[in-house]
Amino acid sequence: MIYILFNPLSDNGHGRKDAAGLKKLEGRKKFYDITKINVRKLYMSLSETDEIIICGGDGTINRFVNDIYDIQKNVKIQCFKSGCGNDFARDVAASFEGDFVLLNPFIKKLPKAFIKGKEYYFLNDIGFGLDGYCCEKGDELKAKSRKRINYSLIALQGLLYDYKNTNARIEVDGKVMYFSDCLMAPSMNGRYYGGGIKIAPEQMRNNPQGTVSLVVVHNVGKLRALSVFPKIYAGNHTKYKDIVTVMEGHHIKVEFDRPSPLQIDGETVSGVTEYEVFAG
Repeated sequence: MIYILFNPLSDNGHGRKDAAGLKKLEGRKKFYDITKINVRKLYMSLSETDEIIICGGDGTINRFVNDIYDIQKNVKIQCFKSGCGNDFARDVAASFEGDFVLLNPFIKKLPKAFIKGKEYYFLNDIGFGLDGYCCEKGDELKAKSRKRINYSLIALQGLLYDYKNTNARIEVDGKVMYFSDCLMAPSMNGRYYGGGIKIAPEQMRNNPQGTVSLVVVHNVGKLRALSVFPKIYAGNHTKYKDIVTVMEGHHIKVEFDRPSPLQIDGETVSGVTEYEVFAG
C-alpha cells in the first residue's frame, strides 16, 4: 500500500490539489491529510512492504520527521515536493528521480534542537533573528489572505523599519563568543533556507564530520545590511568577514539579549531568547 500524506496548507493552499495529481501512480493508494491524523500511530502500523509519499514542503517533512524519528522501521519514504520554499528539495536536487526523492538517507541523523524546553529535530535550519521575524510576519499575512507571500519584501521592510538587532552570546563546541548588533544567527543542516537563500554555501548535509553551520551576521547597521542583503541569495555574503562569521560545530548555543522570533524549517516560534543545537 502507498500512503500519501499531504498538507492542504502547503504550496499556498494548493496542497490537496498537488496530492490529487498522484492518483495516476500505479498501485493501491490511500490519501491522508497530515494535519488531521495521528502520524505516529499510522507509521507504527505499517509493514515493510508499505510505502509513504510525503506531499508537501519543508514544514510538512519536518512535522512528519518529528512524529516518527525514534521509531525503527524499514519503510520506504519518498518526498514529492509541494511547498513554497522547498529548500530541502533544492539542496538535494541531484538525488531526485523525476519528481521524487528517497527521504530515508536524509533523516537518519538529523540535528536536534531545544527551544523553550521543547525538543525538535530539523531537516534544514533554525533561523533566529531577522529570518524568524520574516516567518512570523508571513504567518500573519497568511492568516489574512491566500496570496503568495513575498518574504524578500518582508525582510526589506524589517531592515528598514521594524526589526531591531540584538546582542548575542554564542557558544560553539565549548568556545564562547560575543557579538553586538546581531541581525541573525541561523544554524544550518543544509545550504538553503527562506525559499532559495544560500545562507550556508559550504554546509553539506550528512557530511563526514557530522557538523552543522552557524552563520552570524553582526556589527551591521541598516545601510550596510541593505547593501549586503542581495548577496545572500547567491551565497556571496560570506566574503564580508567583518560582518559575517561562519562556524561549524557539533554543539551550538545562541542567546539573544531580548526575545526574538525563531523559525525551524519554516515553522515559527515567537518570543525566543535562546536555542541549543546538537548535530546528528
